[in-house]
Amino acid sequence: MEPKRYYFKLEMEQLPDDVWQQFKYSDIVKTMKFQDKLEIVDQIETLPEPIFDNLKQTLRTIRDENFFKLIKANPDKFQWFLACSVAVSEEDRRLEELENEAWKDL
Repeated sequence: MEPKRYYFKLEMEQLPDDVWQQFKYSDIVKTMKFQDKLEIVDQIETLPEPIFDNLKQTLRTIRDENFFKLIKANPDKFQWFLACSVAVSEEDRRLEELENEAWKDL
């Protein structure tokens, strides 16, 4: 099984019920007439690429929307999280530059 299908399968198996409730009413799930998430899990390996990509993108969109709703509802709680995320990103870029320089010396 391709890694992207394997990880999507794991994600679907662990999908929280509230996210599943949103996902099952999406156009792609209704079009494919999936009844539950286990049915999707069973078919992940055999789904055509466009349908698989559409399912994956739909789930990503739902998760992103839920995350942004959470941030909007509790902006003060996420301010620290976002500040740390920026700091980690900057440090990651700095370390990547150092690594690239080290490779040049070899």
